[in-house]
This record gives sequence, structure tokens and C-alpha cells, in this order.
Amino acid sequence: MKGIIARRQVEHRRHLDKRDIPGFLLALEDYTGQRQTVIAVKLLMLTAVRPGELCEALWSEFYAEECEWRIPAARMKIGVQHIVPLSRQVLALLEELRQITGDGKFLFSASRVL
Repeated sequence: MKGIIARRQVEHRRHLDKRDIPGFLLALEDYTGQRQTVIAVKLLMLTAVRPGELCEALWSEFYAEECEWRIPAARMKIGVQHIVPLSRQVLALLEELRQITGDGKFLFSASRVL
């Protein structure tokens, strides 16, 4: 099939240069929109998960005692459970987020957080 079907050109998103991170974080703190958006961006940076995985995250997937986020295989692109280690910074953000989104099923109350 090689050569018969044209390969789709993949365009990767530009990454944030490490020299730009301090300024980005300062600008993020000055953001006047929803606080859960700021928390979502920080969680993405600290956990390195895909935006869709974070937006669809359930509170029941988080195990604070073990400092783990267990993303089920059904939600993973490769179909294998993914265990994300949770730092104290992530745990603090999750605690703050729980105060905002309450005791709902999902971490984020709206799907358009990011």
C-alpha cells in the first residue's frame, strides 16, 4: 500500500521553551477567567497527560493516599491503564479544584475548560 495512499501530513504543536515558562506561569496567575482553567493548565504541565484525558477525568480515578491517578485502559489511546504519579503540587491543585467543582463525578464541571 506504500505509495498508493498518500500519507497525511502531521503538524505538531509548538512546545513552550523552558526559558518562557516563568513568564507563562506569571501570566497564568494574572488570568482573570475561570480558576478551574488555570488549575487545568497547571495540571497538564505537572502530569503531562493529554488534554482529553484531563477533561474526562473522574474523581474516582484519583488515589491521594497512594499519590496516583489511575486512568483506565478504556480511556487511553493505546488501550492500557496508565498510572500517573501525583506530586504534592498536583494534590494541592486537586484539593483546590474540589472546592470549586464540588462532589460531582468529573474533575471539571464543564467540558470547555481548556
